[in-house]
Amino acid sequence: MNKIKVLIEQLKIKTNKEHQIKILQNINTLLLTRYKLKIDENFIIHPIQVEGYYYDDRHFKDDTVHKSELQKNKFGKLYFHRKGKNKSSKILFTRSGIDICLSDNDNYFYSALIRSARINNEESIIDGPQRLAQRIYRYICKNDNLSSLSIGNNSSLSEFEKNNVVLVNSETREIPILIHSSRIGLKKGSDYSALKLRSLTELRVSKQKEKDVLFYMEDNNIDPTPDNIRNILGYSPNWIIEQLNSIKFLPTTNNEALTGNVTD
Repeated sequence: MNKIKVLIEQLKIKTNKEHQIKILQNINTLLLTRYKLKIDENFIIHPIQVEGYYYDDRHFKDDTVHKSELQKNKFGKLYFHRKGKNKSSKILFTRSGIDICLSDNDNYFYSALIRSARINNEESIIDGPQRLAQRIYRYICKNDNLSSLSIGNNSSLSEFEKNNVVLVNSETREIPILIHSSRIGLKKGSDYSALKLRSLTELRVSKQKEKDVLFYMEDNNIDPTPDNIRNILGYSPNWIIEQLNSIKFLPTTNNEALTGNVTD
């Protein structure tokens, strides 16, 4: 757990937005490669796609963050999406989702939405926040046919949320690719909605593959040739070639970024 907490301590004192974004991306990377969510011994979640939501009233006012009270001071615990911002609000079953809370005090909101994941050693991927949340709800509530949440179900899930730290270390996972891209479905017009705070390790779960590949090639200084695009995406649309040809590539500092060694 120390690796994530070290980066969070850096995040809390940074005021430069570029440095904050880099740290948030690095925390996403750790969630995707060195951590897992343990419901119990028989139900382990291995994240494949996550979105970071961080709000600090002093210097990172991300207006896309829900600012639920369950997104702060609950490090390592789950946050089940609700109709309102209070923990007493009813947990959603449709249009639902789960976050892992990464805030360790009441001064800021921070959690990561799990968009896609593998359960245990299953070959198939649970893709989409609602599908994943409902799979977890059915397991915790011990009802494989659950199609809505009763008062009793809501109580059981709330108790689990309150009492269980699920974020644990795992063996480093080998990943086919690592992409940092924009988050999905956010309101337009926000200065924060386009930030690259969604990270994924398998392109097939992406709902905007061409845009994700564009960001990946830009970030990793990959030449915009049709063959390079085809090797990543499987085909080479002219749109990506045109976009990449208009970008002036800069050297990346991934090794430095992974250690969190950035300064204001």
